[in-house]
Amino acid sequence: MKNSDLKASNQKQNFNIFVDTIKSITTIAVASGALFLIGFHVIPVFADKAPQIFSEDNTNNQIVFNQEVSSVISNGAVSAEKKTLR
Repeated sequence: MKNSDLKASNQKQNFNIFVDTIKSITTIAVASGALFLIGFHVIPVFADKAPQIFSEDNTNNQIVFNQEVSSVISNGAVSAEKKTLR
C-alpha cells in the first residue's frame, strides 16, 4: 500500500467517524426536542382538557349514582327506624 492510499483510507475512516458522531448528536437533539415538546406543550394541553372530558361523560352517571346511593341510604335509615320502633 502506498502512503497516499493509507492517507486516503485514514481520511475516509475519520470522515465516517465524524458522520457517525453527527448522526448520534442529531438523534439525541431530536429526541430531546420531542420530549421537551411532549412534556411542556402536549401533556399540559391534555391535562387542561381532561377534567372537561371526564366531567361531561360522568356528570349524568354521577347524578344517577348519587340518587341511587341516597335512596339506598334513606331506605336503610327507614328500615333501621322501623327496627328500633318495634
